[in-house]
Amino acid sequence: MRCVTRTSTGRRALAAGTVLFTAGCSSYNPPPQDTTVLFDGQTHTIHAPVNCAMAANGRLSIGATAERGKKLIAVSMTREAPLVVYSVGFRDYNVRGYTNNPAEVFATKADNTYTISGWMPPDEGERIGHQFKFEVNCPTITEYTTQYRQPGYHGPRPPRF
Repeated sequence: MRCVTRTSTGRRALAAGTVLFTAGCSSYNPPPQDTTVLFDGQTHTIHAPVNCAMAANGRLSIGATAERGKKLIAVSMTREAPLVVYSVGFRDYNVRGYTNNPAEVFATKADNTYTISGWMPPDEGERIGHQFKFEVNCPTITEYTTQYRQPGYHGPRPPRF
């Protein structure tokens, strides 16, 4: 397994090494940034590092968590056009919402900034859904691959009977 980090200029940087000695990728610790979320007309700010990574399923995973999970944003979407948002979650203490309906969420991309907006269904016990909009910056996207092999290595040989 190896972990490749792509900077905002598109250059690749190898972050971790061999299969035998690496259980996972070295963690990238981005600096905290303010992400402002407009949720049902109210402004919420999450001051936290934003981690952007390509998941094993090929989707872009965006996450920001602050105050031990009491404030968070979680997004799963495509990376390039056409942008499809598969799921979005938001929490700011007791204010929260989640949707996994791509028909209700829209996204645009400008440089390294994704703008995500849409509608979340009502939570249990609520009568009306929630409108939301936020912008999140992904200056670095970590790409996870499992294709690391030494040159000339074709995997273990099957047993001979």
